[in-house]
Order: sequence, then structure tokens, then C-alpha cells
Amino acid sequence: MSAQTSTIPVQPNAGWVDIVHESLHEVCDMMLGMKVTKSENQTVKADVTAIVGLAGSLCGLFSIRCSRATAAKLAGKMLGMEVGENDADVLDALGEVCNMVAGSFKSKVPGAAELCMLSVPTTIDGADYRIHPLRGGTCFELFSKCDEAPVQILLHVHQ
Repeated sequence: MSAQTSTIPVQPNAGWVDIVHESLHEVCDMMLGMKVTKSENQTVKADVTAIVGLAGSLCGLFSIRCSRATAAKLAGKMLGMEVGENDADVLDALGEVCNMVAGSFKSKVPGAAELCMLSVPTTIDGADYRIHPLRGGTCFELFSKCDEAPVQILLHVHQ
């Protein structure tokens, strides 16, 4: 990757919400065997959040927020076994789901596939927090259901 091409930013657009949904659908359908449907703005009880950083031609944060029960359901599908809400694997699994969805998303955005890198996922356990990305960016928000379990995806893009 040359220094010149790595600094050309990818410009966000409203169509990215559909790309995020498609990426979530791919991961949940193929990897977890779960049906994904779009949902209107809803209240998501966000007990856990997984965040993946984006750097390069596309800079920002990609996050998935959901209840601990939803995270346990995702972890159980990923691991192929029953997982309790307080199981240690729940946070790791949600982080990996976030990583896979973010990777699928960036592979579909022209100019981001090769020139954008993802960070290692970070998970937040608890609901009493706010994320404050740099001002001046764009935030895309998507509400979906994975087998009727609600999730919220936020994509904060810095320009």
C-alpha cells in the first residue's frame, strides 16, 4: 500500500445502510444460521456492545449493540451449543460477529476493501456509557432483528 493511495478517503453515502444490512444478513445467515430482517427504529436494550475500528481510506467505528440475551443467542449459534447470558464466550463471540460484519461491509465499499484495516474487536459490558466519536463525522444507524432478537448497528465515519 503506497502512502499516496492510503490517504484517499472513501466518501460515505446513504446507500451504506443497505450494505451494512446485507453484510449482517450474510454473516448471520451463512455463519450463524439466523434469519435477519430490517426493523424500524426501535429501542434496543444495549447491555453489551462490540466495537471494531476502521483505519485507512475509511476511518471510524463499527459497532453492534444488543441485550445480553441477544448476545448469548448469537454466541450459542456461533459455537453450536447453549450459552448462558453470563458465559465468558458471549463477549468474545459478539466481538467476532462485529468483526465479520465490519469486514464484509468494507469488502463491499469501493476503495475500502484493500485500503482500510480493521482493529481487533473491543467489547463493552454494561449499559451506562456513551460513545463520543470525533465531531464532524457521519453516523449511520441500522436496526435489525436476528431471529427476532433486536440489534442496533452504528457506523461512525470520520472524514
